[in-house]
Amino acid sequence: MKSLIAVFKNELKNKLTEYNKPLTGNIRDTLKDLMQKELKQLSETLKELDPLQRLNILCKLIPYILPKTESVKHTQGEPEPTKKNWWES
Repeated sequence: MKSLIAVFKNELKNKLTEYNKPLTGNIRDTLKDLMQKELKQLSETLKELDPLQRLNILCKLIPYILPKTESVKHTQGEPEPTKKNWWES
């Protein structure tokens, strides 16, 4: 009887560990494969769209390709000017 209980516990333990395995690795791999396939077909897909849709998609993809630009001020990197006290006018 004890041996049957041990076998049952081992089977149950094996099933639970299989069920509780994280799926993030599998999902990431699946999404990565899907995106690679879509990127290979991107030029054909874009050709099938009208110009407005194509422009919309390209505008959404630009931030992933080109770096964002930051505005530069003429005072950037310069020391702060000395401030006058309120009694010095």
